[in-house]
Amino acid sequence: MGTKKTYIKSRAETKLKRKRYLLNGLMFLLAIVVLYDSIEHGTPLYYIVFFWVGLFIGRVYMRLMRVEHNSPSDEITLISNRWNLVFTIFLLLFRFFVARQFLEVAHVVYASDAVYLFFIGLYRSKIKGLIFQIDEIVYRWILKYKS
Repeated sequence: MGTKKTYIKSRAETKLKRKRYLLNGLMFLLAIVVLYDSIEHGTPLYYIVFFWVGLFIGRVYMRLMRVEHNSPSDEITLISNRWNLVFTIFLLLFRFFVARQFLEVAHVVYASDAVYLFFIGLYRSKIKGLIFQIDEIVYRWILKYKS
């Protein structure tokens, strides 16, 4: 294992590790459902647009989360604010109450696949944002101790 991965695993807060495993697991399960439906029912290729929209919304969502480095304890922690909670509740309401009706009005045949692709993009973007912020912290730490 590389030096960076070893450092991150030893210094990351358990909440941050759990969030990463949870998001990766959810993306995997959603991808399995979409893959099954595409083989079984022939989901059209243009559904990938929902993935790209999810990536965009995920980038906006990532601005609500921050990863910080605690100097005394040398621990990397995940900081989220009230807007993160509001946005999460909004996404849950969207997922379970609004998305299917909205997509059916727009004549999207496989609405659940579209929603799954949207959330795969959203989770992917969140993970990439967290990793980017952790990389910045690690490289700043390396440069500080290398000098």
